[in-house]
Amino acid sequence: MKATMFSLIKVLLLLSLLASLSSAQRPRTNSCLCSSLRKSIGRNVQAINFYEANTFCDTLEIVVTRKDGRRFCLDPNSRNGLFLQRRNKDSTTTPPQ
Repeated sequence: MKATMFSLIKVLLLLSLLASLSSAQRPRTNSCLCSSLRKSIGRNVQAINFYEANTFCDTLEIVVTRKDGRRFCLDPNSRNGLFLQRRNKDSTTTPPQ
């Protein structure tokens, strides 16, 4: 009887381990910072942050912070978004020596 109970506990532990491993391998839900996008920047911009695609969010995000502290997301495919991406790419490359 003890051997049967011990075997049953082993099987249950193995099944729970397999269940937790399979749930850990499922793709995560898309948890991007930006849920809504604007097409233009406007005035009073304090900072612009670029967040590259990663394991949590599969798209580039451009977060604009205004001088009054409010933040909004800029559409990376808009005219302003594409301009800022080009400008950011140019500023991060080092000139040849």
